[in-house]
Amino acid sequence: MTTRGPSIVFAAFALGAAICAASSTVCAQTQPAPPATSSLNWVRLPGAESCITARALAEAVERRLQRAVFVSSSSGDLAIEGRIERVNDHWTATVAITRADGTSLGTRTLHNNTPSCRAIDESIELVIVLAIDPDALLRPPVVSQPPQRVEPEVRTVERVRIVERPVVRIERVAVAPPSPWRWGFALGGGLSVGLTPSVAPMVWGAAEIAPPRFVAIELSGGGGASVARSTNELVGVSVDAAFAFGGIALCPRATVANRWRLGGCVGAQFGPLRWSTDGAAGRRTSDFFLATAAARASASVIVRRPFELQLDAGAVVPFVRPKFVVTSTNPDGTPQPQTVFETGPIAAQVTFSAVVRFSP
Repeated sequence: MTTRGPSIVFAAFALGAAICAASSTVCAQTQPAPPATSSLNWVRLPGAESCITARALAEAVERRLQRAVFVSSSSGDLAIEGRIERVNDHWTATVAITRADGTSLGTRTLHNNTPSCRAIDESIELVIVLAIDPDALLRPPVVSQPPQRVEPEVRTVERVRIVERPVVRIERVAVAPPSPWRWGFALGGGLSVGLTPSVAPMVWGAAEIAPPRFVAIELSGGGGASVARSTNELVGVSVDAAFAFGGIALCPRATVANRWRLGGCVGAQFGPLRWSTDGAAGRRTSDFFLATAAARASASVIVRRPFELQLDAGAVVPFVRPKFVVTSTNPDGTPQPQTVFETGPIAAQVTFSAVVRFSP
């Protein structure tokens, strides 16, 4: 609604009456007193840049009172402070009157829901006029007199500079605490294919730690041995093998549907590999040091935090492929080297583990 008409006049008179009752210097009735001076501080908050400026408001009030009113804030009898802002779908103007000694003489709030905030200008002017001079509307309008020739008068006019002070809003932004460190360990078993002459059962274990805002770092270890012996008919020997390894890997993981955890690991494995042959010449062993690049995918189901069951499947790529060679004798007595087994270019590992992961 728009604050015009009798309601704003009545409210302005009420504010002026309150000022008269509280300030004997402004509205003394016993003897005439000089007009009260005032200071004006008018602020347009963000979104109200199109509203009336402090200078235009001061000129409009002095034009209604037909005299100079406003002085600096350090010498005024009254301090008039106001602001205008856009609240939801309406304009809100607030005017507060304070005596020089700090005594509050009242506050008036005006509302207007028109699209233009200039529709509330007249109401703001009227409130300030009646706050400065409650009898302003009771005096008859001044009738302009025909111009008379008067001697020029020289006087000093004090210029008042009205400054619109910027409003600084401080917004508090909640900062999320850093993610905690996470850690866990796994223990399980599986199968290895390609490092040994036959499928080799293996045991496997790992420990991991995940720093804040980083993927998990995994340290693993394990080993295995081929169960079945592979017979080479050319040289009449059988071969078995055993291996052990330790590894390090980076393992990004993500939780899906609050129950499943998907991820993978990329790293390297190092460890010894021993092959043994058994034939007519007796048992013979050869030792190798194996270095490999390893990558695997993993999926785990969260049984009950922090316990999980995890399945891993991946590939192991040796940097150097060991070859086990046995030398036999041809019928003519010449030596004949025979390759018994050679590590494949890519070996596979599949493991199933019980996992415990903690997040403090």
